[in-house]
Amino acid sequence: MEYIHRHINPKMALISRSFEDWYKKFSKEEKIWIITAFIVAIILATTTVTWHIFDSKHQVPSYSKEIDPYVFKEMAINFSREYNNKFIPPNVDIYIAAQQYYWSVQKIILKKNTDYRFYVASLDVIHGFTIVGNGVVYNLMVMPGMTYGFTINFNKEGKYYVICSEYCGYGHGEMRMIIEVIT
Repeated sequence: MEYIHRHINPKMALISRSFEDWYKKFSKEEKIWIITAFIVAIILATTTVTWHIFDSKHQVPSYSKEIDPYVFKEMAINFSREYNNKFIPPNVDIYIAAQQYYWSVQKIILKKNTDYRFYVASLDVIHGFTIVGNGVVYNLMVMPGMTYGFTINFNKEGKYYVICSEYCGYGHGEMRMIIEVIT
């Protein structure tokens, strides 16, 4: 405390610096911080500009639109009645509704190397629609009152899991769905 009172003038912010103070040389610690900040800035700028090279498949939703949750719920229920735990032929749109603490579909079966169009919406709170399987395949934040659409093509067969990656309440950890990809 004595150091602070001896070395810091409480009126310093109100008194302008002298000409010599503005042009004094940087101390060793100041130089280290300036160099560190510059290196971090270069790394962040380079990552921002070149990320598409390392993660070329990353995509944002190609479609988003406000929607009445009751309308989407009906579409998701109809889709689930017809395709839950069944193979989905190509050119069939996939409708998935998120609601505390489940997805409207428990399992879907898709064909490898085929484009599928997904539409995802939340019926209550913010949910995260994350497809994982040998790494994160797709990640999307789903807000209530909106529907998000994207096209995805699975090039490896196997099981993928859809999890909720936004905390939505006490049952959040049990919110899972399976996507099985076959040849």
